[in-house]
Amino acid sequence: MHLEEKGWLLGFKPGEIIGTVGESRRLEAIRINTHPHNPFAVHYRVHVKDRGWLPWVCAGEVSGTIGESRQVEAIQIDVNPALNKKIMYQVHLQDIGWTQWVHNNEIAGTTGQSRRLEALILNVN
Repeated sequence: MHLEEKGWLLGFKPGEIIGTVGESRRLEAIRINTHPHNPFAVHYRVHVKDRGWLPWVCAGEVSGTIGESRQVEAIQIDVNPALNKKIMYQVHLQDIGWTQWVHNNEIAGTTGQSRRLEALILNVN
């Protein structure tokens, strides 16, 4: 995850908070890597202020912007259903706080409300 004024935050495990809460920092880009000993096909995209939804990318690729001061406002994550994996994620939104958990291919966050994502929790089962 690339965070305003902090850059890339690395090395997070499932269930950990990625980002900041209470610091008013915008999430600007995300890169989801799978574990080398348990790789699986994950696809994701983000909604960026003044840009809308960016194209889907695969594990290890960046979705979002870097160096443009643009906030991510929503995220959508999916895995190949044939792999029997379930992605669960929730986001911390500006002025709202933690949202409800969503699952494979559901949207977490808002569009058209100019609310930045500040943190993310991701679980894989």
